Amino acid sequence: FDIGLQYRRDVIVGQAPEFPGSVVRFGKHEFSPTLVYPLSYSTSLRMQPRFVNTRFTYINSFVTPDRVDYFGGGSVELVYDNSVVRGVNMLEGTRMKAGIMSLKNFEHSSENFSKFYLDLRHYQKIHRQITLAGRISYGAFFGNAPKNFLIGGMDNWLFASEDDGTPTRDDVVVRTPADLFYLDYTTPLRGFNFNARRGSKVLLANLELRVPIVQYLYDGPIPSGFFRNLQFTAFGDAGSAYNGTNPFTGNNSINTRVIGGRIDQTNTSPFEITVINYRNPFLLGYGVGARTTLFGVYGKVDMAWSEEDDSRKGPKFYITLGYD
Repeated sequence: FDIGLQYRRDVIVGQAPEFPGSVVRFGKHEFSPTLVYPLSYSTSLRMQPRFVNTRFTYINSFVTPDRVDYFGGGSVELVYDNSVVRGVNMLEGTRMKAGIMSLKNFEHSSENFSKFYLDLRHYQKIHRQITLAGRISYGAFFGNAPKNFLIGGMDNWLFASEDDGTPTRDDVVVRTPADLFYLDYTTPLRGFNFNARRGSKVLLANLELRVPIVQYLYDGPIPSGFFRNLQFTAFGDAGSAYNGTNPFTGNNSINTRVIGGRIDQTNTSPFEITVINYRNPFLLGYGVGARTTLFGVYGKVDMAWSEEDDSRKGPKFYITLGYD
């Protein structure tokens, strides 16, 4: 078994839109011992107690006091992995992880939250080095203060764009530092910007055909890392982030929008209208791409089209760094 310790510190500095000229800072300290216990050659159980401190500060204001929260809890995760690495971004086999994380606020039980997640991936050899990679992922926040999943875009996206997300009645995504630090960006969903939709639940599926073109056509040694690791891909992504039990019902954040009532945290309207507009809950993206190693860095270039309801847009280009 493996025993470890993790300490993580995150700081985000920005401006508060409600107070022009103000500078605010969000900070998080997280300490978590880790125990990995093997159940078999390919299966392990991972336990991680967590102690978290978050702080919100107006840097240039001495009137507003800091908000400080302390959380305690942990996570338990079951991991299965029988995959074999055949090359750079070339795998064969199955990977799965399922877990639950729960954090309790020491002073305010209204800020307690938990998350369940499941991620299943399979890499199937088609012919020689050609591989079909498939993945399905599900996540759900619950508790007194559930956080949000944000879908759209890719990891490590250079020159990234971000949408405003699905409009909902309670459109304030960040109320406390924990709301910010535990936002879960769920990717990839190519063809869309970051935060194309958001909600306390997420469902995402990906399918990608990977063709290492030079290795497939040439049997001899390939001294150049650029050509040896060059892959052409064709992919399809589909996903949805939503609130409620079922993304296909009218009573969820995708199909239901409340106008009026609460305008912001201080102002209200005497009138409130609920508009239900049934839409396809899933966003679809598809396209082609290439990836390889350049100057020791693995990079990807993708061109994707998107479909939302009956609307098709694209192509949209992505330049990203790092492995999938």
